[in-house]
Amino acid sequence: LKAIQAKTEALNQLSFVKQLRSAEVLFTKDTTSVYLYLEKNKSNRFEGFLGFGSEETTGALELNGYLNLNLINNLNYGESFVLNYRSDENDLKTFNTKLTLPYLFRSPIGTELKLSIFKKDSTFTTAEQSANLYYQLNPKQKLFLGVKTAQSNSLDPIESSTIIDYKTSAYELRYAYQNRTPKDLLFPVKSEIEAQLSRASRKTEAAKTNQTFLLIKASHLFKFNSSNSLYINLNTQGIDSKNYLSNELLRFGGIKTIRGFEENSINASAFGVIASEYRLRLSPTLYIHSIIDAAYFNTPIKEGQKLIGLGFGFGLATQAGLLKFNLANGQTENQNFKFSDSKVHLSLTARF
Repeated sequence: LKAIQAKTEALNQLSFVKQLRSAEVLFTKDTTSVYLYLEKNKSNRFEGFLGFGSEETTGALELNGYLNLNLINNLNYGESFVLNYRSDENDLKTFNTKLTLPYLFRSPIGTELKLSIFKKDSTFTTAEQSANLYYQLNPKQKLFLGVKTAQSNSLDPIESSTIIDYKTSAYELRYAYQNRTPKDLLFPVKSEIEAQLSRASRKTEAAKTNQTFLLIKASHLFKFNSSNSLYINLNTQGIDSKNYLSNELLRFGGIKTIRGFEENSINASAFGVIASEYRLRLSPTLYIHSIIDAAYFNTPIKEGQKLIGLGFGFGLATQAGLLKFNLANGQTENQNFKFSDSKVHLSLTARF
């Protein structure tokens, strides 16, 4: 019975299936039969985001946003396909795709393929491709091993000492953990952890440089009771290199990292962000929350810079999907508060 219970609990970690009722066991003289009452769940996800803010010098209204399409288990194989496009204020455009094929040859082994293209106005483009094999340790944990290549090209005819064409090849080791609570419409994920270590070799016309890349992401929802909870999200990334190029630096800022700043507007060689929300559930479909975000980052020319983002928001589960609204104001050190610098983020996640 314990084994059956463990298997049925593992089904809750699959987004594309739901259990209509508890499993039943039939004992006969020679056999034991287990009956599972399952139904295919709506797991395809479409997410749209729209951001509003004012331009720092002119005060004019600026718009940015992204579209994210996630197709899951449409071939009844557990596969997923992700397509993401985003356009940010500073004429930054990003195109990402990811294909995941699990249970190869009916084993715990799967594969993950990624393609990412980034373009910064008329300055440079960067294209990255990666291929990973992963072993599913259990329904919540995966261990990845793979390779990644990247190529960046300058689009500016005027030569720059910090934007240079380069090619990078890397070996990656990654660990992923996710604990889902599918019955909760507002907070379907309780905990997530992702840790990645990469060893890379960057080649330019002038030199070859060895690099190390480190990424740690972790989030957890602390539930105090049925109405009150605290959400904490940690995101830290860094590049260890003998020297740095502007077109290889990490980019952060915006709704996915530190709110109150323009999307991907901050370049860094290393950064750490702690995003927090104190959430008050007003009904099964509505909650309000605070926004307190803090960041610490380094650039090749200056270390120890600090940022803070403050604001509030709400989430509402509608027939169209989960609607989220955030209003946040981002400040740097020794900067006076200006309400006109606030950013509004509006997103809708729909399942079909």
